[in-house]
Amino acid sequence: MNVLIVNDDGISSAGLDALVRTAVSHGHRVLVSAPAAQQSAVSQHLTLNRPLFTHPVSRWDKVQAWAVE
Repeated sequence: MNVLIVNDDGISSAGLDALVRTAVSHGHRVLVSAPAAQQSAVSQHLTLNRPLFTHPVSRWDKVQAWAVE
């Protein structure tokens, strides 16, 4: 199964790491997209005048992951 994992706690959060490792251990193909830094409680934040950038992250084996700035 393909699994997309996202969060608002950032690409380096412990919860994201646990979820990714669990999904991979169950044989799922995992793709991760998470903010480069913690972004909790900014749900009304708009990005209008500056571009969003993504950076590949190689934190996990066999997992395609992207940090979003």
